[in-house]
Amino acid sequence: MAFALLVTDGRAAAASMLERAVCAFRSDAIRMEKGLQWSSLAATAAVVLWDVEGWNDVIQVQVELARDAGALGPLPLALNAQAMALTLCGDLAAAASANAGSIARRLIG
Repeated sequence: MAFALLVTDGRAAAASMLERAVCAFRSDAIRMEKGLQWSSLAATAAVVLWDVEGWNDVIQVQVELARDAGALGPLPLALNAQAMALTLCGDLAAAASANAGSIARRLIG
């Protein structure tokens, strides 16, 4: 609904719904299956809001959920997104580490 509102009425109209989505997925209380299914949309909502810290938090939860589940399909995507978020936050060493982990998992999987 928030993305439909974003497209039809603009960012200002959708901002509060997008913020709620980001907040929901920043918490550790998100269930495994919901987190793996929908956290990329919450990360996109953070990007639309220019909320780099929120984006980083959502991606961190996504990485942790994928690792805990042993889900090798979504893990490289989450690690790549984490590298991008960390780069925008200025933590280049951590970004390189996340990207290296992503590459290693692609080679293994």
